[in-house]
Amino acid sequence: VLVDEDASALVWDSLAIVSYVQHKHSSCTGYPGHSDAARAHAMSIVAEAHSSFGAVRRYLPQNLRRRESPRSSLSDAVLSQVERLRMFWDEAASDGLRNNDAGGPWMYGTEAPTLTDLYLVPFALRLRSYKLGHVTEVESVARFLTAIDEDEFCRQWISEAQEETAVIAHFEGDPGDFVPAGTGDR
Repeated sequence: VLVDEDASALVWDSLAIVSYVQHKHSSCTGYPGHSDAARAHAMSIVAEAHSSFGAVRRYLPQNLRRRESPRSSLSDAVLSQVERLRMFWDEAASDGLRNNDAGGPWMYGTEAPTLTDLYLVPFALRLRSYKLGHVTEVESVARFLTAIDEDEFCRQWISEAQEETAVIAHFEGDPGDFVPAGTGDR
């Protein structure tokens, strides 16, 4: 849930949150505009990410206060979904989708994050938080994490999240405590 106290706004759906953040992030570019293929790819990622990745959301919950540490075990469903996420960054890095002439650090080569980049920031931070090095060390994902680290808006969001005092108890425990192996989450 996003709470914008300055605007007295409460935004609870992930797609609405990203759209709201895009509105507030003055340099966000919406979807990439350098090619129809890149725009279609970007829109498809947001739609798929919005409707999928239940196992990742459930067993790798977003918690920016937790120390980076691996899960004791990951189900096949989580591993499969993590692999699909990695494919998003690799696909965007391919010829025809990434605008290498623009020279920007984000998925599609833009200087500022696109709506798709903003949507994937929490997923990328989860991968790093749970020390999934087999994914975060892949060039396209590592470049994306560097873009997050260097973006002032993302740094501010992470800093504010780390200062948050509200606690959801089961997200604060040992990461392996609530991961049933072999679940069929989709």
